[in-house]
Amino acid sequence: MAVFKQAEHHLPVGFPPDVPAAATARFPRVISGSLMVAILYATVVLHIAAPKGGFKWEDIPVTWGDLSFGILLWGLLYHLRRALSLPRRVKILVGFLLGGCIFFAFRILAQSDFQLRFALQNLGRFVPLTLYPLIFVAIILVMDTEARQRKLWKLVWVSLGLVLLYAILQKAFGDYAVVLPGLTANLDDALRPDFLSQKSNVIGLGGEVKLTSTYQNGNLLGVNLLIFLPLAVALCRRRSAKLLFVGAGLFTLAFAASRSVWAGAVLMGLVAIQLGARRTLTKIALAALLSISVALFVSYVPVARTRILEVHPDNLVTLGGRLEPAAVLWRESIRDANVSAFIIGPDVSTEKRIVAQGGGAYEIFYLALYEIAGVVGILVWFTPIAFSLSNFYKCRADFVMRAVLIGLVSWLLVALVEGAFWLPPTAFNLWTLVGIGWLRLQSLQDFAGGPMRHVRAAAAA
Repeated sequence: MAVFKQAEHHLPVGFPPDVPAAATARFPRVISGSLMVAILYATVVLHIAAPKGGFKWEDIPVTWGDLSFGILLWGLLYHLRRALSLPRRVKILVGFLLGGCIFFAFRILAQSDFQLRFALQNLGRFVPLTLYPLIFVAIILVMDTEARQRKLWKLVWVSLGLVLLYAILQKAFGDYAVVLPGLTANLDDALRPDFLSQKSNVIGLGGEVKLTSTYQNGNLLGVNLLIFLPLAVALCRRRSAKLLFVGAGLFTLAFAASRSVWAGAVLMGLVAIQLGARRTLTKIALAALLSISVALFVSYVPVARTRILEVHPDNLVTLGGRLEPAAVLWRESIRDANVSAFIIGPDVSTEKRIVAQGGGAYEIFYLALYEIAGVVGILVWFTPIAFSLSNFYKCRADFVMRAVLIGLVSWLLVALVEGAFWLPPTAFNLWTLVGIGWLRLQSLQDFAGGPMRHVRAAAAA
């Protein structure tokens, strides 16, 4: 317990303790020089702060963040063998992720009949499932010193601050008045004067547009805030900065006007209360305060009333019409006892029928995984997440690990309904958070100077 008291109270709030050099030696220095480190920093910042900045190539969005990520992956290919010197658990996790990427790539190509033209149409699936998890591998291999880890966390904090600042400017001066073509919006989209309205952002019949910041979509903005806001608040050095981040974050979440994100924000608050508050009475009081705040928000904020009144019973029953294509999955895999479709996903003909029904199963995360790769796909994707959650929860006494855990759980709960994993850069940011969590976990274990029992004892206290 004394170790964690030192880490949380005797050092500046918001940054991890100074870990001895021996503690980080287990993460090998695999890339000489600072170039690859700088590329990784740029890739993370671009995916958080300016995820839509870029242009279109034959109607396919090409972002600066993904171009930077491609360069990073090219350099990483030559150093993957160094992963063999990672700690055993991290080594197993990296191997599982690499195997999962290969498996999903094969399944997506198989559903495209291994034809490049059809494979390009599935980039929305291919990139999040087969490429974005590799940012976890890059973070683990490149962030091999405590100084680099601190710099990465600071850049995450600054990047999210820019997103919140842009959202406030957008609300103050107008959605289109502050657009920077090619940076805060796709260059081709920015040429259209009403491009934000065309991206499912209009609220009700009044024509009001959801707050989108640099994400061009209110749902995307909200979900990515759920991922990183707890970490950004935890990394603030001063109480005033924490309050500023919380206020700006709640303001942006409210006017992003995503009902699923609102539900996720409430769940995020409950998870934060459960993990952060120590006494039962404190938990009950904070939960009651959260409930009152939600009731006031729904009752007195116009955008909340409008969005709640838009909910129709049919949409709740069918999850916004997304269960119709899901019925095709059910009929042609489980009801018809198609063992192959159940285990590794449907064939090409079933996939075409799903698309003909609107492709809505693609919106629901677990159904989308089942549609692409069956039960095996669900297990392959969720296993590293479940393994990470289990390890992070044991270290919940640490304020950084607690923030990572809150962000990861919040995303997981929302993605089960919204399917936000499928829309880049959410998947990239999610694996970035997981990578940060594992870096912190390893530093804590080494700093404690002993096995996990020290961490569990601190968490129990």
